[in-house]
Amino acid sequence: MMSERTYQEYYRDKFTKMKTPVGGYSLLLMPEQLRTFIGPKTNIPTNASADVLRANAAIQQWYGEYSLPAEPYVVQAGTNLAEYGRTHGGLDAKS
Repeated sequence: MMSERTYQEYYRDKFTKMKTPVGGYSLLLMPEQLRTFIGPKTNIPTNASADVLRANAAIQQWYGEYSLPAEPYVVQAGTNLAEYGRTHGGLDAKS
């Protein structure tokens, strides 16, 4: 079993540097790695039903950004682009 400090170093070096999947144009994801907990850490009433960790997680800041390409090509779902290109002399900006 590793010590708390060793685990913290392992976590910092391994997990905080991993890429976060956020999807593509057809599916956007907001995974937990894109948030921080910003809830209160002090002055929590002693008779509160939540502990300090739960109170901290009660308020979250989410980070994310999404943009479309400048000139997206939009087609009906299920369009066979290879077949369209084959039967219409290829694909270009005017297709």
